[in-house]
Amino acid sequence: MRRLVAFLLLPHICLAQNLLLDTVPAIPLTQSTTTSAVQLDPLTGNITVRSAAGNLMQCTATTPNPPIITSFQASAGTVTPSSPFSLTWTSTNATSCTPSGGAGTGWTSTTQLAPNGTANLTAPAQQGTINFTLVCTNGSVNSSPSQTNIQVATATCTPPASVNPSSWEAFFNAQVWPRANATNVDLSEQITALSFTASASVAQNGIMQATNPNGQPGNVRFSISTTPGCFTAALLGPNCVVDFFPLPALSWQIGGTPGAACQLTQGTTYHFNMQGDAACGASCSRQFQSSTKVPDEQ
Repeated sequence: MRRLVAFLLLPHICLAQNLLLDTVPAIPLTQSTTTSAVQLDPLTGNITVRSAAGNLMQCTATTPNPPIITSFQASAGTVTPSSPFSLTWTSTNATSCTPSGGAGTGWTSTTQLAPNGTANLTAPAQQGTINFTLVCTNGSVNSSPSQTNIQVATATCTPPASVNPSSWEAFFNAQVWPRANATNVDLSEQITALSFTASASVAQNGIMQATNPNGQPGNVRFSISTTPGCFTAALLGPNCVVDFFPLPALSWQIGGTPGAACQLTQGTTYHFNMQGDAACGASCSRQFQSSTKVPDEQ
């Protein structure tokens, strides 16, 4: 004869215990066979605690603010070979930063940097553009990369013609760089050099362009340089000069991945240079405008 044995499964009963939280008095947990005293939602990070009094208290996990690089710039836009210079950076919500790029300068000799600091470096012996990149982290989330550069050059740029210096604001009726509504300008073989300071934004970019020749002959060229009146491409950053053309346009950007635009460094003073060719003579009228594709912080 076979014997049938029935097993009675009894619920597992745990004694109530206390939950300890930082700066919070001990919470006596309820004794239950059906409901867990502490429940964690893996999707939201919310923690639900059931107390002995039967109250449900929800502790919502907070997402820390992401790290942001607020500034990253070189002490000079152009340095001579083997000469000292420095890079300075600041960030928020970051615990450390990681450098990359900067070939031949010692920029990556320290693999982990403080969230704010200054690095004293030495330019390489060869001439050219040196790009530097910085990424900061809070331990779990990385910031967007921030970039800056220096020009290593032995020669001082000599303007190819006399220079008429001014500021961007004075020339364009108090419009702050990079803004300039469509304006008629008279250019000539004399160089017009307008000084401006690159903004603190690390995501700003725009374009300066001649939009209408007004039936005038001749060609115009543009450049952005750290010294007024420079059009020598070898002494400027990549894409920072546009040669003589009826309607030239020059794109620029601050930070981000270098592309087909003149790379500017936050807080550095530059000169936007305009010059007409011999066919312009004493006057070469153009309609000029400047626009920014990402709103600046001014």
